[in-house]
Amino acid sequence: MLMEPVTPQRQASRPSPSKMAPDDPVTPRLTPRKFWLLFMATVHDTLSANGPLTVRNIMAKLPDGWMGATARYGKAAPGKTIWAGRLRQKLRQRIVEGRPFKELDEDRFAVNGPWLPKCMPDDEDAA
Repeated sequence: MLMEPVTPQRQASRPSPSKMAPDDPVTPRLTPRKFWLLFMATVHDTLSANGPLTVRNIMAKLPDGWMGATARYGKAAPGKTIWAGRLRQKLRQRIVEGRPFKELDEDRFAVNGPWLPKCMPDDEDAA
């Protein structure tokens, strides 16, 4: 059976896992770690396509569904999406960890190389 990939938009339209049958084969079970790896890969793609951006501009240019999906995986109050300060912190932490981002002047970030497979979850972890 061929299944289309699950995007944040598709997953957002589904009932929460707690409201679904435990044996539902369609909804992937993403851990917060897996989600944030995919989210930061999408931030990298956004910066690659648009050049250096401020955190607020990164958030505005992310593909539909990603900002809303952060409400399910973040540590903010229930239903709250990631805010600019938290994304800035995540980018700075990724820079310290050696991920391909760099911080520029005027609160802008850019890519600093390709997004490597080592930055993504293992095949068994992939959604």
